[in-house]
Amino acid sequence: MATLIAQCMPPGTTGPFDEMEDGFNAGWLHFGVPGTEPVAATVTPAQVFAHARKPRTGA
Repeated sequence: MATLIAQCMPPGTTGPFDEMEDGFNAGWLHFGVPGTEPVAATVTPAQVFAHARKPRTGA
């Protein structure tokens, strides 16, 4: 937790990251492990960045 805070993560917000790390370390989360199913993206990175560059409208 101290390392995350030292890297500018606000105190009190490190819990979800810690839980994710625990999941990786315990073997609950896997990437590319036999028996898991890949999910294809529905948008390209270019579409994501183009959308992010658009000005926000409304309140």
